[in-house]
Amino acid sequence: MPRLTEFIRLHWNNNPLAFVLILGLILRLVAAWYARGYLMVDDHFLVVEAAGSWADGFDYNKWLPWTEDTNGPVNVSFFYVGIIWALLELMQFFNLHDPDSQMLVIRNIHAFYSILTIYYGYKIALKLGDLKAARMVGLLLAVFAFMPNFGVRQLVEMTCIPPLMAMFYFILKSEDKRPIAYLAWAGVLAGIAMGIRYQVALFMPGIGLVLLFGPRWKGAIAFTFAAGLSFFLTQISDIILWNQPFIQLWEYITYNSTEYGNYPIGPWYNYVFTLLGFLIPPISVMLLFGFFRKFKTRLIFILPVLFFLVFHSIYPNKQERFILPIIPIIIAVGYVDWISWFRSSSFWIKRNWLHVSLWVLFWTINIPALVIFTFAYGKKSLIESMLYLHEQKDMTNFVWEYSHAEDAPMPPQFYSDQWQRNFYMKKSYDIHEWYETQQLNLPQRPTPNYILFVSNENKKERILRANEVYGGITFQKHCEPGFYDKLLHSINPINKATDVYIYKIDNVFRESAE
Repeated sequence: MPRLTEFIRLHWNNNPLAFVLILGLILRLVAAWYARGYLMVDDHFLVVEAAGSWADGFDYNKWLPWTEDTNGPVNVSFFYVGIIWALLELMQFFNLHDPDSQMLVIRNIHAFYSILTIYYGYKIALKLGDLKAARMVGLLLAVFAFMPNFGVRQLVEMTCIPPLMAMFYFILKSEDKRPIAYLAWAGVLAGIAMGIRYQVALFMPGIGLVLLFGPRWKGAIAFTFAAGLSFFLTQISDIILWNQPFIQLWEYITYNSTEYGNYPIGPWYNYVFTLLGFLIPPISVMLLFGFFRKFKTRLIFILPVLFFLVFHSIYPNKQERFILPIIPIIIAVGYVDWISWFRSSSFWIKRNWLHVSLWVLFWTINIPALVIFTFAYGKKSLIESMLYLHEQKDMTNFVWEYSHAEDAPMPPQFYSDQWQRNFYMKKSYDIHEWYETQQLNLPQRPTPNYILFVSNENKKERILRANEVYGGITFQKHCEPGFYDKLLHSINPINKATDVYIYKIDNVFRESAE
């Protein structure tokens, strides 16, 4: 143990950048292995499910123009989805077809990619402050509770962060030398970030204003032109698929200007409390104070963040993940300017014990949360049920039975490696009439030979009714929700911890046998 402590101290002091990068990578690789599943609808069904179906020759969301009854063009950028599709195609080329293994590869790629956030956060802090501040920023970005887990997800709000942080770094670097070249490169990175997440465009007016009204108007032009060209190239699929540039961006703007009422709506100050919570109080207060303290000299960071934050505070649809892109830059700049003020404050000089105590409190909260998040297997029961079906070589189709309710979690079909149209049994359907309708639909859909009961609610009655209708079903497996899902449910029951019971249909439809 003393040798390990000495080893850590040696590299923390002599090789801080390598230390925080390796530490961050180790945690992300652990998360890639253990934090399986997905967090929410968007990071799976709008990315993995779409790309996975394309790689298998289907179109799950009906986004493509040649699909019958297409929904496209849609309000989603194809740039990031297209990258995931290309990765899946590449894995299939090398004969890797198992969906669980494919996702492990994708999460590991994201693990390496996400440490760029640590690297550029460190470099920004080093340029604004000193080595001590930079290594602490690197450490925070490496081990902040949610960072390793979120960093390996297919979540566009996280995937856009590395180019955003690199953009801020090259803007900062342009102040010293080669302003046009560095600002042009920053513009390229800005375009990539916008291509991944359209809402990143909210940063750009703030950056443009700072550059345009400063002594670097030529740089502002270079940044804007490079950002526009880079973003256009990320959206080239719009022309290829729909013969119209930026059509899906337009759909995104139209959709969000009319459909915001169908999503969670909160007060204007919602995101202030979100930031305070994500960054763990009371350290979050210090970081936010530090970030806004040097308002005039840090305008290149503060103004774009304010544009982003104010828009989201005004816009009715408020989901916590929307605010993720600004968190790393707040940590980097906020810590540097907080610690600078701390060192010169007579109040804190006399109360160093209080400062230490607040950081002890932070680590006391952060470390257990880091452990929980890093090993958090999201939507475990849903994924395990699909993986079970994937392993059954006789599986043709399945019934997703939730006749206790009108809505249920969607089955993540990517893990079943089956893209046929399934049968959904919900509460408003009379089961006997539904059964007859199901038989009539068999020419268009493969015959289901498995039925999956979603949730424990009224489970016995539902199973007995299905057994009567199908003429016999046999229990196969119970897929329980994981610890993480149960924990979220205990904190707030709106987060579902769903059991799934898999049964095999003993007697398939007569029509299929004829």
